[in-house]
This record gives sequence, C-alpha cells and structure tokens, in this order.
Amino acid sequence: MYPKVWSDEKVNFLETPELLEQPKYAARSAIVFWLDKKLYISADKGVEGKYIDEVSTVINRYDKPSFSNRRGFVQEAAKIFK
Repeated sequence: MYPKVWSDEKVNFLETPELLEQPKYAARSAIVFWLDKKLYISADKGVEGKYIDEVSTVINRYDKPSFSNRRGFVQEAAKIFK
C-alpha cells in the first residue's frame, strides 16, 4: 500500500497480527488507513457534523449511534487549535 513510508522495516502483519497491538504499529496502521481512504479530504473541510460523519462513516459505518459523541469530541478538541 505505502511501502515507502516505513521502508526500513519488513513486517508481515498477516503472519504476526499481534504486532498491531504495539503502539508503534497501531499508530502506523491508523496512518496508512487514513491515507489510503483519503480521510484527510473530509477532515480538512472543517469540524461541522457532516464532515465528521463522512470520516466516521468510513471508519465505522455500523456504529451510527456513536456519531453524535464523535462530533462532540472532535468539536471540543478543535477548540484547542483556535
């Protein structure tokens, strides 16, 4: 997917999926997912609910009841950067 991002390591997560439990690989996995799904496009539009929902739908479309909580968390976190 993004072989040049961390080309210094050759890790096979299909053979050793437990590595994804380590913070280093969990964070890298999230970054690759974010880039692969181009979630930055929606995220860069703003913190209005519809944009947060666009991202949430890709990450976990089956947990719609949590969307309102996510909107609140993102909007609260965004206040730090104003």
